[in-house]
Amino acid sequence: MGGSFNDGFGVSGGVAVGNPFNSQILVPVIMGLGLLSLFNIVLTIITPLFNKPAEEEEEGEEDARRMGRGVTLAEMTQIADKVYQAEQKYQEMQ
Repeated sequence: MGGSFNDGFGVSGGVAVGNPFNSQILVPVIMGLGLLSLFNIVLTIITPLFNKPAEEEEEGEEDARRMGRGVTLAEMTQIADKVYQAEQKYQEMQ
C-alpha cells in the first residue's frame, strides 16, 4: 500500500505502508494471545470438575488449618471480633 502526491510546483512526496499481517512479530503475538485466551477458557470450564463436594471441604478445613494454608470460618470470626473489640476500646480511650 502506498500513496503519493505532486502539487505542480515540483514538490512531491510519498508514503509507503507495509502489510501489518506480513510482520514477523505481530502475527506470533496475536496467535500467542489467542492461545492464552483459549487456555484460560478451557481452565475456567474444567476447574469446577475437580472441586471437592461440600462435605469433603468441611473435613479438609482441619487439614488446611494444620498445614498452615488457611483459616477456618470460626477463626476468621474470632479475629474479626477481637479487632472490633480493640477498635471499641480505642474509641473509648479518646
